[in-house]
Amino acid sequence: MLALLQKEQKVNWPGINLDQADLSQVNLAKANLNRASFIEANLAGANLCKTEMIRGILIKADLTKANLSFGNFTKVNLTKANLNEANLYQAILREANLSKSNLVGADLDSADLTNANLNGADLTGANLIGADLTRANLVGADLTGANLKFANLSWANLHRANLSGANLAEAELSGANLTQANLELESVPYIAHIDQAILNAIQETGGQLEMQNWHTCQTTHCRAGWAITLAGNAGYQLERLWGSSVAAAMLYLKSGANFIPNWYASPKAALVDMKRKAKN
Repeated sequence: MLALLQKEQKVNWPGINLDQADLSQVNLAKANLNRASFIEANLAGANLCKTEMIRGILIKADLTKANLSFGNFTKVNLTKANLNEANLYQAILREANLSKSNLVGADLDSADLTNANLNGADLTGANLIGADLTRANLVGADLTGANLKFANLSWANLHRANLSGANLAEAELSGANLTQANLELESVPYIAHIDQAILNAIQETGGQLEMQNWHTCQTTHCRAGWAITLAGNAGYQLERLWGSSVAAAMLYLKSGANFIPNWYASPKAALVDMKRKAKN
């Protein structure tokens, strides 16, 4: 079997059981391994480029420096798997279970992690540029030094996540849960009663709430844009450094919020939400 795997041909083994097998450095590129089981298997350095492994089971598998780029791993179970320095460029990991997995230094550039479970995962130094983490579970995940530039974290759960030193430039945080997350906010200004302050600013300046653009003019902004504007030069500096979504999220967090508002709600919905929160 191992000799066959070394040959440059497409493997078609859906449902195969290779639990605890030593498959280090093997070539499984473009293979069909849907529903296959590799529990505790050694796949260190393996080539899984463009492989399809939908609903595969890789619990505690060793995928150190493996190439999983462009693969389809939808709903795969990678619980406690070792993906240290693995290549997951543009990999599809929708609804995958990566709970407590080791992704230190992994390349997840442009990967699709929509609704993925990364609870307690170690993503220290991981490359997540442009990754889609919409509604992902990142509770307790370690993202120290991770590169999340342009990543989509809309509605992601980052409760107790460690974001120390992470690059969030131009990331999307609309609707994210950052309760007890470790995010460096020392230089971020505090805006007392932030939602009431925005409502007051709109009324006092004769301004408007326009949710289609961050800033339309000096007196017309979206909810995030108003928060940045109220912070003055410090707010605009944050915006230049991190982008509008992250800058506004930081301002809301520093000012006492745990959940990031939906930056793309309708003006009516945004006003209702701000009025509700202003009363609390």
